[in-house]
Amino acid sequence: EAPEQSTRAHLAIARLAKKGYIRLILTTNLDRLCEAALREVGVTPVVISNADQLKGAVPLVHSACTVVKLNGDYLDIRTKNTVDELQKYDRSISKLLDRVFDEYGLLVCGWSATWDEALIGALERCKSRRYSTYWTARGGRLGESAAKIVGAKSAQVISITDADQFFEDLESKVLAIEDLHRANPVEGEVALAQLKEFLVDPSKRIRLRDLLARQTDELTQRLAAEDFSFVQPASRRPEVLAHRISRLESLTEGMVGLVSCGAYYGEEEHNEIWVQAIERIAQPKFKREDGVAVVSALMYYPGFLLMWAASLGAYLAERYGFLDQLLARTSVRVQGGEKGPLIFALARDNILSTETWRSLPGISETEMAGDHIRDVLLLSVKCPLPDEEKFRDLFDDFEYLLALIYVDTCRVALGHAYCTPPIGPYFMRREFVEARIQPAVLAGEHWLGLQQGLFGQDPARLQKAIDVVRRGGWSSRG
Repeated sequence: EAPEQSTRAHLAIARLAKKGYIRLILTTNLDRLCEAALREVGVTPVVISNADQLKGAVPLVHSACTVVKLNGDYLDIRTKNTVDELQKYDRSISKLLDRVFDEYGLLVCGWSATWDEALIGALERCKSRRYSTYWTARGGRLGESAAKIVGAKSAQVISITDADQFFEDLESKVLAIEDLHRANPVEGEVALAQLKEFLVDPSKRIRLRDLLARQTDELTQRLAAEDFSFVQPASRRPEVLAHRISRLESLTEGMVGLVSCGAYYGEEEHNEIWVQAIERIAQPKFKREDGVAVVSALMYYPGFLLMWAASLGAYLAERYGFLDQLLARTSVRVQGGEKGPLIFALARDNILSTETWRSLPGISETEMAGDHIRDVLLLSVKCPLPDEEKFRDLFDDFEYLLALIYVDTCRVALGHAYCTPPIGPYFMRREFVEARIQPAVLAGEHWLGLQQGLFGQDPARLQKAIDVVRRGGWSSRG
């Protein structure tokens, strides 16, 4: 009876195949774990397990992914198991191998080259070295037969611990290289220049709206094309999480620049354009399997970044009315729940929790997720910013204001009986932040933020929010 569960290695190979990096898989195994893993990620492979199937198979060049089961399938009586059976392949299978070894590069993993004489013979027949051969071995140790083939093909030996770790690491590195080639800074700069041009010309309002719609469509498609499924336990490994966070930041960077610039330079008449773009990204489509949503909370990270980027642009321009519209009066539905204000629905702890953040590699005990968000925005927003040192204080003030809006929204708009404000780097320095915001508090109803609609234009609500954040939370009795 064949095993039923695909391994982490199978799934990493399948994900690479889905992206087109692996087109052909040769296996001496009789089970169907490879095919199962491919189908799990949405790839339907061409499977060849005997000479009859080869006759009617799609040519390799036209197949997205082909699995050749050299020793047959465990449900087929023609499987090869004995020493005598492994001595020879059907002539058509041998011809296929001659072509494959001549026309494809090879990555060998989990094969000792001890028993499969027909396969060994096919490798030895191929004198071509047009494409590289890589041979993995635990601890770099090869058996006598494998060492002979490695020498004949000038193969490069890769020392590994196990197949699971090797293929997951390989996948991570391939995707990192893909990221380097994905970003198109020229395209981003062109879009940013167009946005600035359209903003100052009322006659180009439609072109501005079309530009944001097009950029939002492209980002939506790129996010949908990625495999961010968190079904498998391996997907929750810290290094995989760290890569996915970086990947989402890379994909979102261009839109972060656009919405931050638009929120800074735009007028009230433009507000709905930025809101609509953020609403779309903040509500990614769920991928469902057996009725269960398998999308990770991190899929809301792009919407979170856009919300913060637009809010930062508005804050710097003292456009508090837009802050109120975006954060407190724009409602979205996330993770299958009820609709709620954007600032509550996309709260950082719901997307990048402290537990998740602390689990990532290279994170120090004192580094908070908010520090990382600040650094990401510093590099990505496209509106006037102070130098890095002054930006830290400015960002503390900004994050503090968002915390005030958050608790006010919880208390007034949602009627929650208890609320804990988002705790970020600002909280560690809140005495200095409160000192800087004190003039606004003292100004009362004359503060621009209240005049433009924050806290319902009510100084008492602002003071209540300050008290809540100062205490780190409140209840209906507080």
